[in-house]
Amino acid sequence: MTGRIEDADDDVTDADFDPERLAVCAYWRCGVLFERRSANQRYCRKACRSRDGKWQRAQARRAAREEAKERRRTDRR
Repeated sequence: MTGRIEDADDDVTDADFDPERLAVCAYWRCGVLFERRSANQRYCRKACRSRDGKWQRAQARRAAREEAKERRRTDRR
């Protein structure tokens, strides 16, 4: 919809719209408000799901590197 908000028709409703299905994308860098198609949908699009998975794997690798570094440090003592 274009134009100013006060120009909008108040009596126009979308029969398929359900405010209970509104959710915020679970990808921490996205945060888009979207209408879920199913109860367990967490991401607004496939790219966000992919990027979130990539970020989580990177965090796991980072934690594993830190643990290995700490083990090497304590083994030398």
